[in-house]
Amino acid sequence: MTSRDPTPSDRSTRRRYLWAAGAGLAALAGCSSTEPPADNTEPESNQTPSESDSENDLSVSAETKEWATFGHNLQNHGSVDTVGPTEKPTEEWRVDTEHDSDGMLALSEGVIYAATGDAKSGVVYALSADDGREIWTYETGGLDGATPAIHDGTVYVGGREPDDTDGFSMEPTAAALYAIDAGSGELEWTFTTDDAFHLNAPPVIHNGRVYIGAETTVGSTQLFAIETASGEKAWSARLGDQVTSPALHTTRNTLFIGSSDNHLYALDADTGDERWRFDTGDFVLTEPSVWGNTVYVGNHGGLFAVNVETGDERWTYEGSAISSGHDTTQALTDEAVYTTMQSVLARVSHEGEERWRLDTLAGGGFSAPPLVTENMVYVASNDIRAHSVETGDEKWIVDSVSATGRPITSDGVLYVAGDEGIVALS
Repeated sequence: MTSRDPTPSDRSTRRRYLWAAGAGLAALAGCSSTEPPADNTEPESNQTPSESDSENDLSVSAETKEWATFGHNLQNHGSVDTVGPTEKPTEEWRVDTEHDSDGMLALSEGVIYAATGDAKSGVVYALSADDGREIWTYETGGLDGATPAIHDGTVYVGGREPDDTDGFSMEPTAAALYAIDAGSGELEWTFTTDDAFHLNAPPVIHNGRVYIGAETTVGSTQLFAIETASGEKAWSARLGDQVTSPALHTTRNTLFIGSSDNHLYALDADTGDERWRFDTGDFVLTEPSVWGNTVYVGNHGGLFAVNVETGDERWTYEGSAISSGHDTTQALTDEAVYTTMQSVLARVSHEGEERWRLDTLAGGGFSAPPLVTENMVYVASNDIRAHSVETGDEKWIVDSVSATGRPITSDGVLYVAGDEGIVALS
């Protein structure tokens, strides 16, 4: 591990590009939210009196205009307590980027942050949310599939160290986590490790630590806890071949992480010690979400609701034949869970009862978790689609944007990233 201060060799650039939309988690090779009830417990019908639990520190509330972390808040709800575009939106601005953006965007204090790149190189962008104007860019090593997070004026993004070799190399570069000043675009520190070749999961920041998952060889370290002040490693945990970004239950101080070894893990956030593991029976490659005393997680075949304290299964919502073999994702509100399974979009109660279900993309597939607002569910694939939260009825499709991940929203504007760059729709 190395930690260093900015030097003149740091390759910060000021070039202008045009911008477009999306987000997602890189798949394993070869193999929103409204705020919870006042006491922040899960719905009454989904708990017993002995399970009632306060979970008040959301870090980012549902009403805020910020979208500073992958799932909008530490619990990865993926929903906001605002109204999104009801009528088909038009393109407000577009920024073409040097590389594709396979990760999700972040938004803080009127600035959009995007991580674009491939396996060898990448560029982090800071753009005005109003008009797409470039504020700064910072060049890094490989950033394929990266999603930035912003906390206390710092942008955190995981990837690789710079690779100056020509062509394909059998010796991958070390994994790297970059901490960049959100205002100036100057590097604050870099954490690197040879225990992984790609820190690819979206980072989550809480109590002075960055939690980030890694893609590595079998048996290597998979989840890192890094001190925000110094860039030094606090602890690391071995969980599987590839792990997701964690969701956090702040009251219980527990991290929930999915792994390609088929398990959902519960870890002590201070030490990394395992509290329990739940076997889903298949790869878990998408992020869990926490609501009160339940953690939701999907695998290739369905959505699981699991007790946060014991790791016992509450219920399972199974996919159909068409969704088998594809990642299941979810977004949470106080009323329901919205889940995607390849071409399936469904609304399920917190008790596991199906409210509506659509096969929206026959033969196709969703590229990221849904975004849920007060009135709409937005899903991304080769296009952007809007559905009523109450009925699932399709409201509109924008097919001029090929998104790779979940849109984010603020002030009635959708921001998405994808193969063409970054796009604002309203």
